[in-house]
Amino acid sequence: MSKKKKSKGLSTVETGLNVAMKAVGPYVNPFVNPLIESIVNPLADKLTETLEERKILVTVPELCANGFPLSTEQATKILTDCGLKIMLIELPLKEAEPKYKDCFVNQVIETQPKAKEKIEPGSTILVKYITQEIIDESKRLYTENEHKKILESQKLYELKVKKVQEKANLKAKKAELKAQKVQERLEQKEIKTQKRLEQGEKIKQTSTDILDTAKKKTNNIVSHLHKKNDIEVKMDETEENSST
Repeated sequence: MSKKKKSKGLSTVETGLNVAMKAVGPYVNPFVNPLIESIVNPLADKLTETLEERKILVTVPELCANGFPLSTEQATKILTDCGLKIMLIELPLKEAEPKYKDCFVNQVIETQPKAKEKIEPGSTILVKYITQEIIDESKRLYTENEHKKILESQKLYELKVKKVQEKANLKAKKAELKAQKVQERLEQKEIKTQKRLEQGEKIKQTSTDILDTAKKKTNNIVSHLHKKNDIEVKMDETEENSST
């Protein structure tokens, strides 16, 4: 393991301890030295950690806030003023997205470490920025996506129209079937009514025929009775004439 870099304060403490150890070394039992070292070394390590924690850190500034775009030139000045170094990196063409279509050339879009992180002074910040090539590709992707959206919208519209037409056709068929059934019922009723009328006419004709037949029979009977009566009257007259 690599040794930790010791601070100026720690070196002063260790120097003092070493001087004290050398001064009392000849008069201290050799078995006591390891014991003293076992106490001093942890104290030294703890002091190192404390001093490291108390180092002054720098907060990474915000270089790509929404609504406040910065150029690489502006970002360089801000980072330099903060005591930080900068490494500019072009955004690769494969990472172009429609959201970059309205950016300007050399606009900062990302930093590593990110904003608000604590880092040591003099650290290097990786800064990604936009090029004209990225802007052109992003515009192309945006246009392509919009065209796809329009096609999808047209397809959805056509599907909706098709569904509406299918529903309308279905309703029309149902209405047609209903009208056909109503027409069939009316025709059936008309047929039944016609049959009833025909049956009524037949019954009427039959009744008329029966009445005519009865009248004829009655007339025949009456005629027969008149003839019989006439015969009897003549016979009676003949008998009277004979007796006289």
